[in-house]
Amino acid sequence: MATSRYALAALVAAVAILLAVCPPQPVAAGSVTCKPSPLEIVFAIDVSSSLTRTDFANLKKFLQAMAEHLPIAETATRPAVISFSTNVKVEIDLGDATDVQSFKAGVDTIPFYRGFTATGAAMQTARRTVFPKSRPSASKMLVVVTDGRANYPGGRQEALAMIHSESEELRNNGVRIHAIGIGDIWLKDDLVAIAGSDDYSMINDFEALKALVDNLVKDICRVRCDDLGEESFPGQCFSGTQRIVNVKRTQNKALSRCEKTITYEYKYCGDSHLCKDVDVKVEDCVNGVRKIVTTWEDYDLKQQKCVLRRSVQETDCNAIEKCKEPVAEIMFLLDSSGSISDENWKLQVNFVHRMVSNMNIGPKAMQIGVTVFGTEVWNDILLGSQYTIPGLLLMEIKRLRRRINQWTNTGDALAMARTEIAKRARPGVSRTVILMTDGESNRGANAISEAAKLESAGVSIIVIGVGNDLKREELQAIATPPLSDHLFYATDFNKLMDWAAKISEETCESITPPDPSLCDLPPKRVVSTCFNSLQKVTEIKYEFDAQGRCDKKIVSRTISPCKVICTDPINGNQYYEGETWKSECATFVCKRPTSQTEVFKPTAQDCAGVQNRCHSKNSPDSFKCHDYRGAIFGQCSCQAAQGGAAALLRIVTADASSASP
Repeated sequence: MATSRYALAALVAAVAILLAVCPPQPVAAGSVTCKPSPLEIVFAIDVSSSLTRTDFANLKKFLQAMAEHLPIAETATRPAVISFSTNVKVEIDLGDATDVQSFKAGVDTIPFYRGFTATGAAMQTARRTVFPKSRPSASKMLVVVTDGRANYPGGRQEALAMIHSESEELRNNGVRIHAIGIGDIWLKDDLVAIAGSDDYSMINDFEALKALVDNLVKDICRVRCDDLGEESFPGQCFSGTQRIVNVKRTQNKALSRCEKTITYEYKYCGDSHLCKDVDVKVEDCVNGVRKIVTTWEDYDLKQQKCVLRRSVQETDCNAIEKCKEPVAEIMFLLDSSGSISDENWKLQVNFVHRMVSNMNIGPKAMQIGVTVFGTEVWNDILLGSQYTIPGLLLMEIKRLRRRINQWTNTGDALAMARTEIAKRARPGVSRTVILMTDGESNRGANAISEAAKLESAGVSIIVIGVGNDLKREELQAIATPPLSDHLFYATDFNKLMDWAAKISEETCESITPPDPSLCDLPPKRVVSTCFNSLQKVTEIKYEFDAQGRCDKKIVSRTISPCKVICTDPINGNQYYEGETWKSECATFVCKRPTSQTEVFKPTAQDCAGVQNRCHSKNSPDSFKCHDYRGAIFGQCSCQAAQGGAAALLRIVTADASSASP
C-alpha cells in the first residue's frame, strides 16, 4: 500500500511540475534580432588618445549597427552610451532614444575626445548614474569597448583595482558585463577584470567590430527565465519516513531555455527519542563532491534499525583535502580597532571559524593561535594551547570578544606573533600569519619592519584587507611575495566568506613542500611599494633540506628612506629614483619631485601610435597641440624633427618624472 501511495505522489508531482521551455527567439534572415523584452543596455566606449579619427568613425558605425538589431522602445530595449578618456560623459542616457533612428542620430553627435584611459571611472558612472534609472523588470547589461590598458585615475595598479571593484559591484547589482578589446595583446588583464570572467572578445582593429555584431546580439538576447531558484514540497510522515520533492529552476544559456529539475529525498520523521546515538561517516571525496552517510540506531524493545538514504552535499572539498595532512602553526591577527562595528566583528570571527573548520587540528597536525589588536594587543588563543581538540577550539573561536579601541596597532600585533611563534612553535614546522584589517596602521611599531622580521624568521604572511579605507601600499609591503597568493581584498566584511575556500587553499599549499624543480632556480628578489618612507626587500630562494625535500627560504629587510617611484605617462610602467628608461617618444629619468610638471617631447614620427600631434594653425611655424589629457593649447613650442613636427607638452601627474628632449 505504501508503494502505491508513493507512486501516486510521484505521478502528481511529475504532472504538476513539468519542464518549462521558453519560446524561441525570433531570428531575422541572415542576422539575429532581439525579441521585445525589457532590457537596459549601456555601451561604454573608449575615446582616449590612442584612437584615430578613422577608428572613432568605425566605433560609431558599430554602435549604429547594434541598434538595428535591438527593438528600441520604451517598453523594450533602452540603450545608453558613455564615452571615457581622462573624463567620463553620459552621451545618451536611458530613455533618451525612443527608436533606432533617434539612437543613431545621438551617436552621430558624440564628439572626438582625447586623454588617458579611465575605464574604471566609466564603469562607476554606469553603476551610479545610469543603471539606477532602470525599470524594475528590465534586464541590465554593460558593454565596454576599449583599445588600451587603463591608466587613470592614479597609475596603472590603481586603475586596474578600480575596475575589479566596479565590476564586482555591477555584477552584484544584476548587471551582465561583456568586454571588447581592440588591438592591444596586453589587454587581457583589463578584459578579465571588466567582465569578471572570460566573457570577453578580442579583435585586431576597429574594422573588425562589424563582425562582432551578430555574436554580441546573441549574447545580449538570452532568454530571461522568471522564478529561478529552488523550492521544496514535503510530503506526509508515513511509517517514520517523509518524502520531499525538490524543484530547481535554472537557465540553460547555451540552449537559451528555462528548465526545471525534480529530485526526491527521504528523511526520517519518527519520534526523536527513538534515536540514542548518531554515527556520521565521511567518505572519500569523489570529483570534488563530499558524500555523508548518516545512520540512526534506536535501542527500544523492538531493536529496529533505520538507515537513511545517502544525501549529497554540494561541497568543493579540494581545499579541505589539502589541509588534511600538513603540520603547521597558524596565527590569526584580528583587527578590533574603532572602525570595526559589532556586526563586522562577528563576520570576522565567523570567517576564522570557517577557515579553521577546514583544517586538521591536533598536537601532531595544525595548531592555531589568535591575537586581537586595536590600541593594545591581546593573545586570546595561545598557539599550541589546550585547544588542540577541534570542537573545543571552534567553540573558543566563537567566544572571541571585541575590544572597543580607537587605534590600529598592526605593528605590535605582528611583533606579538613573532614572539609567540618563537616561544611556542614546534621546530621544523611551517609557520603562517593571517592578518585581517580594515585600515592603516597608526600606532605602535612600524608594521613593514615587523613584517620583514617575521619573514626572516621563516614565517609567511597572508594579508586580507577589507573595505575602502585601506592603505594598499602598506598591505602590499606587509604581505609575503608573490602577492597573488598572499594578498586579498574584500569590499566589505560580508564578502569575506567568498574568500574562505581560496585562502584555506593558499594557506595549506604554502605549508606543503615546494616542487623540487624550484630548487634549481636562482634566488628571486622582490621589492615592495614605498610607504611612509619604508620599503621591504625580500629574497626568496629554494634549497634542499637535510631530508632531501625542497624548502622555501625567505629573507626580508627594510630600506629607509625608500626610493621615489615614477610612472611612465604612456604605458603606466613604474620606475625607481635614478633609473632611466626610453619610452615611445622620449628618454625619461626618474627624479625626486620638485614640482608637479612633467616635460614630454614626442615627435610625430615616433608617436604615431600614441596620437600626439602638432596641427598647423595658421602657418608652418604656428601649431595647435594636444596633450595626453585632451587639453588643447592654442600656441605651443613646436619644431620639425625626423621628418615631422614635434611638440613640447606639459603633463601634470601625481608622480614625479621628467623627460629629456
